[in-house]
Amino acid sequence: MGKSLLKIFYAPVEVFNELKEKPYWLLAFIVFLVVMLASSAGLLPIIKSTAMETMQGNIPSGDAEQAMGFFNGPKFYLISLVGVCFSTILGVLFQAGIFLFILSLFFRKDVTFKQMLSLTVHTKLVTLLGIVIKFPIILAKQSMEVHTDLLLFAPFLKPKTFLYTFLGSMDFFTIWSFVLFAMGISVFTKLEQKKTYILVFVSWLISIVILSLISGFGK
Repeated sequence: MGKSLLKIFYAPVEVFNELKEKPYWLLAFIVFLVVMLASSAGLLPIIKSTAMETMQGNIPSGDAEQAMGFFNGPKFYLISLVGVCFSTILGVLFQAGIFLFILSLFFRKDVTFKQMLSLTVHTKLVTLLGIVIKFPIILAKQSMEVHTDLLLFAPFLKPKTFLYTFLGSMDFFTIWSFVLFAMGISVFTKLEQKKTYILVFVSWLISIVILSLISGFGK
């Protein structure tokens, strides 16, 4: 079971065949959640510093003092880590659930939620490699502006615009994760990989466009 955490990087189809017969997910989920929480905790001082700099001069002095008190207190760290925990859990459950719904309703495929959950958490493990690569660079630069996405080729874009959010969502490790996810669906359902790639990436692109539009309107 523990070997699958590493084998997902070099023998994914073998892992998917194992998960199809025995969809274990807890260990992979714990590893994913722990790394997400640990990396977030390590980056919170930089996130706090960036937020405080952004607020200066943009809000009234009374509100600024109250905000500074929040950022310098334990509530900021507690709320931030609880938020990471809940968003990670909800993200995993949503991805497993939405693709289970699509496969069951539109493709009439007999897959279980436990199978989709195991596939989701195992394929998400590859995104941790991106975190491991970016984490020391962010600490060294003391800036969150470290990219493993298409913004590498468009550093001139302004934050909180449609194109900035869209390209920033095209993370190379996320793409790798969804490639594996599509492969896993093919193994589970016997659908052609071409169809599963279209299903996964069209769904992902739709979600990115929606989030990018929201970001652009909120500017």
